[in-house]
Amino acid sequence: MTCVGWMLTAYPSGIEEVACTAEYDLPSPFLLKCAQAQRKGFESTTQREACRLMFSDAARQTAAGYLKN
Repeated sequence: MTCVGWMLTAYPSGIEEVACTAEYDLPSPFLLKCAQAQRKGFESTTQREACRLMFSDAARQTAAGYLKN
């Protein structure tokens, strides 16, 4: 439960983020921050571009995702 809380807010360090995402297969918290910034506004053009790249990569991974039969 701690890992989910950190994912929604912020991980205390990269070590915890790596451990949580590896153990529980959680998405990057950056995706959630980007989704929020998309609604409320980006802090900078750099943040907007980073989010665009993150969403683009997530869309590519989704398109190549495994389909259960």
